[in-house]
Amino acid sequence: MKKKQGRDVIAALIAALLCPLLNSIIGKHIGALFENTFYGYLASQAFFAVTVLTAVILLRKTAIFRTKKRLLKKNWLSAGLLYIQCLLYFVLGLAYLLEPVATPVEILCFLAQMCLVGFCEETLFRGLLQGSLHEYFGEDSVWHVALACIVAAVVFGSAHLLNLLRPNTVVFSVLVQCGTAAFMGLYTGAIYFRTGRNLWYVMFLHALMDTLAFIATGRLSGQELSDSINQIGSAGAGTILVWGGLYSLATLIILRPKKVRPLLTDRVAEQ
Repeated sequence: MKKKQGRDVIAALIAALLCPLLNSIIGKHIGALFENTFYGYLASQAFFAVTVLTAVILLRKTAIFRTKKRLLKKNWLSAGLLYIQCLLYFVLGLAYLLEPVATPVEILCFLAQMCLVGFCEETLFRGLLQGSLHEYFGEDSVWHVALACIVAAVVFGSAHLLNLLRPNTVVFSVLVQCGTAAFMGLYTGAIYFRTGRNLWYVMFLHALMDTLAFIATGRLSGQELSDSINQIGSAGAGTILVWGGLYSLATLIILRPKKVRPLLTDRVAEQ
């Protein structure tokens, strides 16, 4: 059994790295076929979604999309910090929302792209990778749950290094994005576990966060994606320290033994 679980982890890791790489190489060329960048980014993200769904089907992991509404109803507020951050981005991007340069069709393409980003990345890094790590390490202790969250978060953050392949991106900005994404992935992974591995909920959170973050950096006013990434990184290393500290603290609160142990008991009973 342990060998099979180990193979599942390796397969999930390959999928989590290969799918974004294919999107960065092939998806980028697909997007380049469109003169309008909003259409191009959506086409590229649609290709990404196809590769992700293909990986899920080939690995026979479609069960990751099943949800437990009971645990979601009890624990949805564990994502409180993300909602606060989304509110902050909303305030910062309010001027862009009131007077967007993008047309209504372009705005719809942007929203669809953000939804696909949430779907693809959470499916790969939470559903496939973290889910496989949970099975491999075992869910018999709080430490094993935390370890699965940490490993998946590190891989998630590292995957953002592929943004270096985008033209005009600044190396330091991408590194800041990687660090911030890793800490956010840690927090999202904890939410994923607390809500009963509810993948759809973390997809929603991811899409909401990215939507408001990119609006706040001027995406609807004609800003290129690489410029938005550079703007995020312009805040400096302090961004990682501040949000990394807040995400880590929130993760510790979510994964405190008092709240996690009953969930571990439920998982053992199911098995």
